[in-house]
Amino acid sequence: MRAARTAYPLKWRIMDALEGVAAAIWPARFRRATPYLMLLPAVLLVGLLALGLIQIADASLRTLDTTTFQFSDDYSITNFRRALIEPLFLVVAQRSLIAALIVTAVTLVFAFPYAYLMVRTRSPGLRKFLLIALFLPFFIGQVVRAYGWLIILGNQGMVNEALGLVGVAPMRLIYNYPAVLFGLVQYMLPFAVLMLA
Repeated sequence: MRAARTAYPLKWRIMDALEGVAAAIWPARFRRATPYLMLLPAVLLVGLLALGLIQIADASLRTLDTTTFQFSDDYSITNFRRALIEPLFLVVAQRSLIAALIVTAVTLVFAFPYAYLMVRTRSPGLRKFLLIALFLPFFIGQVVRAYGWLIILGNQGMVNEALGLVGVAPMRLIYNYPAVLFGLVQYMLPFAVLMLA
């Protein structure tokens, strides 16, 4: 009997020991409440998010005094009326919706083949390489990533220098709408691959 017990892998024996410790610490009469206690952090998180949404809704129903930057005490739908009537808000909403559609389409075009190759490849080395390449952006901060794109796409960046070598005039590749779309695609691509894979 003892020889069969030592044949279990070490991590199984460690898990058995941890379960024994948990059973000693957490009495059997509390076992019924365990699922509800496990649900408590999620309920707290959703509660905090709901509290923030309530504050945003409250602020959206008040008018802002631009001289004191204080919200008024009375509620009105003036902000919503302005958002639906003034053309500036409609142009911004239209541009944002078009950007979201473009980014979604381009991200899916690049993410689907990547996810398909990652799931269907038979080479374990290639699969590991694709997984590492997929998770690498999560370990690089947003500031470092943005600075890297500035070095590559800036006015004196590597792309414009390469274009200058072949006789093409420098182009503005950052601080414009296509650059925003490009940045959003490269940010969303790992998430799309993870959802598709």
